[in-house]
Amino acid sequence: MSTLDEILGWGLVPRTVWREEGPYGPGSCQLWVETDPDAEAVTVQPEEQVPEGWYAVAQGEGLDGEIVCLAHADTPALRRMALLDVLANNADRKGGHVLVTPEGAVAAIDHGLTFHVDDKLRTVLWGWAGSPLREDELLDLRQLADRLPVLEEALRFNLTELEVLAMIQRLNDLLRDGCFPSPSGAWPALPWPAM
Repeated sequence: MSTLDEILGWGLVPRTVWREEGPYGPGSCQLWVETDPDAEAVTVQPEEQVPEGWYAVAQGEGLDGEIVCLAHADTPALRRMALLDVLANNADRKGGHVLVTPEGAVAAIDHGLTFHVDDKLRTVLWGWAGSPLREDELLDLRQLADRLPVLEEALRFNLTELEVLAMIQRLNDLLRDGCFPSPSGAWPALPWPAM
């Protein structure tokens, strides 16, 4: 995921490295990200407390029986994160996987369920579903398509050929359709727990 983000130049995914020897065996590690404890990009609140301009993604019942909303901010960085998740077929974009730094930037963490060949996109960032992609987003995706040999070489280090081909198909679908996808209905659209 960090490789894809690096090639796009979006700066959303903290540096991620593979380590053969860790406390629980081989695995990946991400650079620690300091967060602003008072800032959030995704929230679950009573509907009347959702900040103005945010997207309400889903409603549910809170612990005390009140109606609450899962909502997220409407920022260019979160839009890019949602696009990155589409490309990687992220099956686990929870609110807690979207960090806000003291400078107000967002960081995308925890990408253990990505790049599956089957459509498994599961995210809290559905606010733009069906919305047209902006010209700058399309330009970034076209530039990514132009760099496919570099991307394929980089991804084949950790992914199978079928996983790489599925990612390329998702890129082509985004360019063809020119809009964010909507939930397919074939897979739960929201991760559990959402936060």
